Amino acid sequence: MKHQFFWTALLVILAVGILAACTQAATDTPAADKSEAEILIDERCSTCHSASKVYSETLTREQWLSVFEDMIAKGADVDETETTIMIDWLVSGN
Repeated sequence: MKHQFFWTALLVILAVGILAACTQAATDTPAADKSEAEILIDERCSTCHSASKVYSETLTREQWLSVFEDMIAKGADVDETETTIMIDWLVSGN
């Protein structure tokens, strides 16, 4: 009886894990389909907040520059070149 419970529980855990992995894979955009700017936003901005917060904003170049300066002052690991790439993409309308 204990063996049957063990195998049933193991099967359920595996099924839930596989389902979760498939769901996650279906909702993520493959890195190959992302621009350099999107990859940078996902890597640099999501360490403190969700990247969707960045994607949902519609700001001017000057406003984005101010935001990036504030985030860098707070410790964001973003260099000047990366800042330019991300801001150019964000103001381009994607």
